[in-house]
Amino acid sequence: MRAGLSAAAAIVGATLLGATLLGATVCAATASAQTVQVRAFEGRSASTIEQRVRDALLDAGLTVTEADADFRVEGRAGRVSGRWAAEVTATDARGDVVATERFASRRPAALARQAGAWARTSLVPAIQARAPAEEPAPAAERPPPRADAPSAPPPRERVDDAPAGERRAPNPLRFQLGVALTNRRLSYHDDIFGELRPYELPLWPYIRLGVEYFVGHHTPELDALWGLSFYADADFALGVSSRNENGATFPTTTWSLGLGARYGGVIDEVRLFGDVSYQTATFALSDADELTRRPDVANVEYHAIRLGAGVRWDVGFGFFFDGGLGYGIVLAAGEILSDGWFSRGDAGMVDGYLGLGQRVDDFEFRLRATYRRVFFSFNPQPGDARVAGGALDETFAGALDVAYTPSF
Repeated sequence: MRAGLSAAAAIVGATLLGATLLGATVCAATASAQTVQVRAFEGRSASTIEQRVRDALLDAGLTVTEADADFRVEGRAGRVSGRWAAEVTATDARGDVVATERFASRRPAALARQAGAWARTSLVPAIQARAPAEEPAPAAERPPPRADAPSAPPPRERVDDAPAGERRAPNPLRFQLGVALTNRRLSYHDDIFGELRPYELPLWPYIRLGVEYFVGHHTPELDALWGLSFYADADFALGVSSRNENGATFPTTTWSLGLGARYGGVIDEVRLFGDVSYQTATFALSDADELTRRPDVANVEYHAIRLGAGVRWDVGFGFFFDGGLGYGIVLAAGEILSDGWFSRGDAGMVDGYLGLGQRVDDFEFRLRATYRRVFFSFNPQPGDARVAGGALDETFAGALDVAYTPSF
C-alpha cells in the first residue's frame, strides 16, 4: 500500500514539475515575442517611406502595432539644402536608440526604396538582437549613466547617386514649357546655273512644349527599368510670314515634333543617357493669294529616326550643365527631294545642344543653345531641270525652358 502511494506521489510530482517547466517555457516564449510600434511618419512623401519600413518588419515576422510596444519606430521627411531627405529612428521601451539612419535624394520616391532596404538589412537585425525591454524603472531607481559610456552614433547621411532620378525611382511625369529665338537658313552649293534661291528666316520666337514619363515610378522593384522614360516634345511659331524683294508676304508654316524613348544611368553626379526617337519637322511657304504664287523655294517636310546621346552634370547648389549630340536617318524630306526638284538626292541630319540650368524645388530653369544641320547630296545628271551638288538647311536657336516635376 505504501509502495503504491509513493508511486502515485512520484507521478503527481513529475506532472507538476513538467507543468511548471512548460509554463516557464511558454512565459519565456511570450517574453521573447517582440512588438514594434510604428508611428505615423511626418512630412511630405513620408507615407510611402513608412509603408516600406512596415513591410520590412512584417516580412521578418515581427508584430507591428499602433499601441505601445517593446520598440518604437518614428520617421520624418522633407527638403534639406535643395534635396529630399528622410530620417528613421528606432528606440526601445527605455528610449535608447536601437538603430537610426538618414537618407537623401533629389527625388522623394528614391527615399522609400532606400528606407526599405535599410530596414531589412539593419533595422530588423538590430531589433531581433535585443530582448524585449522591461518596463523602465522610475527615474529615482535608474542607475546614473557612466561617464565613459559610448553615445549613440550620429545619423549617417546616405547620398543618392541619381542626380536626375533615373537610377532611383523618379516621379512619373515631367512637364516643360519654353520659348526660343530661332534662325533658319537654306543654301545650295555647286549651283551650276545660279538659279536656285536660298532662304533665310531671321530670329523668330518659337513656343516649346514637352512631357516625359518615367517608367521606374511604377516599377520600383525592377532595377532595369528605373532609367527608362518616354517623351514627346514640340515647337512651333505663330504668325510667321516670308517676304520677297517686291514686298509681297507669304504665309509660312514651321513646326517640329519628336516622340522617343530615353534610357540613362548615373555615375556619381553625372548622368549619361541614350535615346531613340521619331522626328518630323516642316517648313513651308504658301501662295500670298490666288494671283501671287510663292517664290521658287523648296518646301521641306522631314521625317527621320534620330539616335542620340547626352550627359548631365549636377555641380551642386542646384546648378547643372547638360549637352547632347544626335544623328538622324532621314526617311523623307518633302518637296526638295521630289521629282520636281532633286529626285535622286538623299539627306542626313545632325544636331546638338548645350545648356546651363538651376533646380529650385520641383522646378528647373534652363538656358540652352541648339543647332540642327540637314545636309543634302542631290546627285544631279545631265538634262536635269535643276542642277546643284547639294544643300544645307541649318537651324540655330537659343531657348529658355522651365520644367516642372510634381511630387506624388
